[in-house]
Amino acid sequence: MMPSNKGISALMPNWLLSPYIHVFWSMVANQLGNQKASEMEMFIAQMCLKGILSTGDGSPEHPFLVTRTLDEYDVLRNMNKELEMQSLVKTDGKLMDYLRCKDGTEIVFDITDCYSKL
Repeated sequence: MMPSNKGISALMPNWLLSPYIHVFWSMVANQLGNQKASEMEMFIAQMCLKGILSTGDGSPEHPFLVTRTLDEYDVLRNMNKELEMQSLVKTDGKLMDYLRCKDGTEIVFDITDCYSKL
C-alpha cells in the first residue's frame, strides 16, 4: 500500500517540497502497481521543481532559492547538466552555492535560509 502524502509529511516534514522525494515515491508506487499514485507523485515533483525554477534564473543577481542543497541537484538534472565543481561563497551576508557544470555554465543558488538551519 502506498503511503499518503499526509503519511509522508508526518514521517519527513522537511521533505514535503523536495522534487527528489516525490520522484522516489513515484517510483515506489509504480513498482507497487499503483499507477495513479505514481502519476500524482511525479506531478507533485514537477510542481516542486517548477516552484524552485520560478524563484530566479540561476545567475548571481537572481539565484535560485532552495530549501535544501539536494534541490540543487534536482535543478541540474532538470537542465541536463553535470556538476564539475561546487563552491560556497558569502556575499553581502548571503550564502551562495556556485555550481559549475562540465559544459562551463554556472548556476547559482541562494542557500542562506537552508544553511542557517544546519
